[in-house]
Amino acid sequence: MCRMSSRTWLRCRNFPAAPRNTGRLLYSLQDKEESTAGRTEAGERMKLGGGLNQGNWTSHGVHHLQASSVLHFIFSKALLTAASQYPWKYAVIDEDEVRWRFKPRQLDITWGDDSQYWKMPEEGTDGPAELLKVAWLEINGSTPKPLPKGKKYALSFKISMAHDDPVWRTDPVYMLAKVGKKGTSNWEKINLGDMRVGDIIEIPSGKLRFTVPEKAKDTTLLFGLYERWGGKWKKGLRIHEAVVEEMPD
Repeated sequence: MCRMSSRTWLRCRNFPAAPRNTGRLLYSLQDKEESTAGRTEAGERMKLGGGLNQGNWTSHGVHHLQASSVLHFIFSKALLTAASQYPWKYAVIDEDEVRWRFKPRQLDITWGDDSQYWKMPEEGTDGPAELLKVAWLEINGSTPKPLPKGKKYALSFKISMAHDDPVWRTDPVYMLAKVGKKGTSNWEKINLGDMRVGDIIEIPSGKLRFTVPEKAKDTTLLFGLYERWGGKWKKGLRIHEAVVEEMPD
């Protein structure tokens, strides 16, 4: 039986335990009205994820100290742990070589290898991955080679809904993009509650845009799509592909 205090609402849930490569990421989330000392302690923990100050976060959604800190920490650690496991040789590179398309099997989908949680497409096909039921949505990816410095890029996911699930009307997803292991993270909060069943759409509207820093030493893009905080079982989401593309100056 899992004992859970008001400060550890993420660690203990009635859903499958996190995989080994992400389970250790679950630090206790602080209460919304945590003390200054508590924030300082949380800030020190977040430094483990790559050193990001609140001012470095950009979002078209709600800006929140706790949410951004936890997002950055989880995002950084999960991607760095799993990056070496991705089958990049199968990633689709368009002929102009300024766009990468990642089909579901080129992404690292947590619990994607368990058929009770995800319905994955057959090997060698381009079908979508369908979410059957999870409380912990985590999808990670990375470009197969470094991006050119100074160039502008955009990240997007193509998704659809197999059927309606009211959870998506209350629990948004978060998309993140980070250039290099120690780079600045850009994120966007996305509400999927208005999606119509069967429609394939691109999220976020207008794409998540970023610029590769001129002085960056590591320019590999790390990216992901997440919903791990609502704690509710969710289903119906279909992942068709993730796209990373160069944008005109």
